[in-house]
Amino acid sequence: MCRVQLRHFFIALAFTLPAAAAVDGINLNVNLGQVSLAGDTLTNHPNYSNALGFGFELGVNVNPVLDVNLGLGKSSNGALSILSPMMSAEFHVTHFYDLELTLGAGPGFYSFGDGSASETNFGLQFGPTLDVVIEDSLRFGVGGRYHYVFSPGIGSSYWTVMMRVGYLFALKK
Repeated sequence: MCRVQLRHFFIALAFTLPAAAAVDGINLNVNLGQVSLAGDTLTNHPNYSNALGFGFELGVNVNPVLDVNLGLGKSSNGALSILSPMMSAEFHVTHFYDLELTLGAGPGFYSFGDGSASETNFGLQFGPTLDVVIEDSLRFGVGGRYHYVFSPGIGSSYWTVMMRVGYLFALKK
């Protein structure tokens, strides 16, 4: 990886670590869903449409409004594989009865491989998540993310729509 890309990641990490010091809980999310290529990536890999993706997120619940998550996503259909470690700030925007809307964004590294070549680049991801809160600790939901990768090569951008199950291990009462 390029040193410039690593510098971007560590700068973003430095801005989120002070907020993580006052942790209310630790959350774990498991995701499963569809990955769809966009833009030049879809043009270069037309056989990739509608691949299955999965991933997980481990994070801290800083307060009732903010989670800071580290995640890893993976998808492949044989022709192209995508591996994406990411970090995101998740803002709990509104809570209506048992529904909770969260907006998240953050940096990541995106590795695209098509068998003959592979490429890793820095990128950003953002999107909403709608969860049904079963109890204070357990939630089920669906989220959409747009992943924009700064790359002129074999990868550029894609969408994910993932179902998720999340659990919050509360540290404070």
